[in-house]
Amino acid sequence: MRVFLEAARTGSVSLAAERCHLSQPAATQAITRLESDLGAPLLIRRRQQFSLTNCGAAFERRVAAALNHLHDGARAALRANGETSRRRPTFDHSVTAAQLRNLIAIADTGSFTVAARKLGLSQPTVHRTARSLEAIAGVPLFTQVRKPLFSEQSWHNPKSGRGLKKSAENWARTRAPLCLEACLWPGRQLFPKPFTPWSVRPPAYRCA
Repeated sequence: MRVFLEAARTGSVSLAAERCHLSQPAATQAITRLESDLGAPLLIRRRQQFSLTNCGAAFERRVAAALNHLHDGARAALRANGETSRRRPTFDHSVTAAQLRNLIAIADTGSFTVAARKLGLSQPTVHRTARSLEAIAGVPLFTQVRKPLFSEQSWHNPKSGRGLKKSAENWARTRAPLCLEACLWPGRQLFPKPFTPWSVRPPAYRCA
């Protein structure tokens, strides 16, 4: 995306390649691949330089905003980590789209394993990508936090907000479908024991 942005600003793929430290064929290939992914032309040649198509102009604004967001985020991460150096962060220049997809998946799921499953990758691959992101950012991005699993005590605990058990029973009275998502953990039950009677008391409850 950066080479496209430079080409849009300069009107020249050659200058864009030079600014991004790429060969001209590599820059041309990158822009062509981007157009293929988007399914629309972004640049058109006019006389001695390139200009943007309507789609390219709209995409250029989004790309500029996205790269500025990455740049600001990298600087904020350095400040949050107590970084006092005035060196320019290179995260937004070095990070790849694949690495960003990994970062988003890990942040959304809170787990390397679940993120790997979501991305269709192996867990070691996602873990290596996470560490490479930290190396590029220059700060730690992930920390291991042990979260308690769903417990039967929380099911019956009257202090837990509306109370999980009461909420479920109220929901059941409506006879509306109740969808539960669960993540399997080694040595753990899929659902806590309070759910067990539901599977044998149709038609109010149905476990699939």
